[in-house]
Amino acid sequence: MSDNIVAIYGDVPELVEKQSAEIISQFLKIDRDDFNFVKYNLYETEIAPIVEETLTLPFFSDKKQFWLKMHIFTGEKSPKDMAHNVDQLIEFIEKYDGENLIVFEIYQNKLDEEKVN
Repeated sequence: MSDNIVAIYGDVPELVEKQSAEIISQFLKIDRDDFNFVKYNLYETEIAPIVEETLTLPFFSDKKQFWLKMHIFTGEKSPKDMAHNVDQLIEFIEKYDGENLIVFEIYQNKLDEEKVN
């Protein structure tokens, strides 16, 4: 697993977002733009295209950052039309060794231990 994967979680969304923004700023060291920064909400986007994009080399940038709003590890249900492949996400996290930074943002104070282990 890479050091470039970070999970930030907590009850207060503003604090979680602030911490995420600080980590992103330190990583990029330049202003965010469409070429070096991508934000996804896993309530709206399935995992497969996100995994594919994180493995794609950055375009017009040295490195890229992905900001993912999560709910998968909280025990919360996915929307009915969304079928996340959690096994694909876990395999990706275990094998990832890329240069891009991936920040998982989770708005819960406690993670679902059954989903994490």
